Amino acid sequence: MCGRFALTDCEEKIIYSFGIRNSRVILNPRYNISRSEKIPVILEKDGLLNLEFMKWGLIPFWSKLKTPLINARIETLKEKPSFKHAINKRRCLVPSNGFYEWKKVKSTKQPYFISMKNNYLFAFASIWEEWTSNDGEKIKTCAIVTRESNSFMSKIHNRMPLIFNQKNFGMWFNSSDISLKGFHASIPSNSLQAWEVTKKVNSSYFDNQNCVKKIADYKRSSDEKKLENQGTLFD
Repeated sequence: MCGRFALTDCEEKIIYSFGIRNSRVILNPRYNISRSEKIPVILEKDGLLNLEFMKWGLIPFWSKLKTPLINARIETLKEKPSFKHAINKRRCLVPSNGFYEWKKVKSTKQPYFISMKNNYLFAFASIWEEWTSNDGEKIKTCAIVTRESNSFMSKIHNRMPLIFNQKNFGMWFNSSDISLKGFHASIPSNSLQAWEVTKKVNSSYFDNQNCVKKIADYKRSSDEKKLENQGTLFD
């Protein structure tokens, strides 16, 4: 699954990288984006790409209850009522610089940050809906599409988001073949990198550049800060 991710590049870089023509967002660097937040989404309208905000957690347009779904399995996209309408008519992309996954280690879980080598910007395949509340409020919501992990990610978790890079993301908008067979090579295993990060990312309130630091670097910087504070006390 995919339950947390980072988007640290500026709006201008995202617009340039994906050829976006219109943008309705103002972005600040985010290192620990979580479910239910408003996130930037790339939509295709009349052949042009637009960037706007949607709430992360898809609610089917026909649903009477507000039960958001943050992920959608690609294997059942065309079968489940919650997704089959959106996959045919409402596809989108969520830009990202990396995402988090938790690996089971004995009785605990160790968080990892996963990104493209060279820290390239990429995008999650996603679907969206417009849901109307009982009060008549229209809310655009989205879910990130997941797939079975490739050989790299399988060492950390058995699921991963369906990822496209800056060159092949058009496949998601243009292809009618929704299957692992059609998209399994969208991002090769050898193009990904991952490392352990601090368990402080378990809290969605922890959102700064320390989230994505390798755990050894984070501990080192924390120790250095403690020494600096101690030095200040004794000066």
